[in-house]
Amino acid sequence: RDITELDLIRDRYNLPQGDYLLGLGSLSPHKNLPNMLAAYTLLYQEHRQTPPLVLIGRRSAEHEKLLADLPVEVAQTIRFAGFVEDADLPAIYSGASVFLFVSRAEGFGLPPLESLRCGTPVVVSNTTSLPEVVGDAGLHAPPEDPEAIATAVWSLLSDATLYATLRERGLKRAALYTWERCVEGLYTQYQAMLS
Repeated sequence: RDITELDLIRDRYNLPQGDYLLGLGSLSPHKNLPNMLAAYTLLYQEHRQTPPLVLIGRRSAEHEKLLADLPVEVAQTIRFAGFVEDADLPAIYSGASVFLFVSRAEGFGLPPLESLRCGTPVVVSNTTSLPEVVGDAGLHAPPEDPEAIATAVWSLLSDATLYATLRERGLKRAALYTWERCVEGLYTQYQAMLS
């Protein structure tokens, strides 16, 4: 993608011109949006240079209620990208400084892998499948601990060496997960079961 296309995507999805943090705006309880917002609030209040938070998904009346509980200066820095076309996701991941995915439960956790494949470090929950999927290519935090989530994000934003290390690990980690490898793994398992 060239700069012109990236600029078009920024305009299309209301993305900041500079750095931003990225998360999912899902209101499903297991996606843990209230704790993500609490972590962002702590981060922003302690470090005013924290980039805006962009949430993928449409803003709703339920989102308005959550934002109304935040300090006004924090709520004003949160943007909603709306529905994002699959083809545009790589550019949005690539433009983010950090991707937050602090779900309480996940069956697999594809979005963090998508982010790693785009070179954007992740902060994920230390529960269910996420530590196994991300491994040492991202930072892990308890999903019910906004302070730990905020600390993990700030570690990435403030430590260029850590950021570069996790970016490199993330690209390698994401390369392990391909459809071809998945099919090969399933084929091997089926062969073993049939033997």
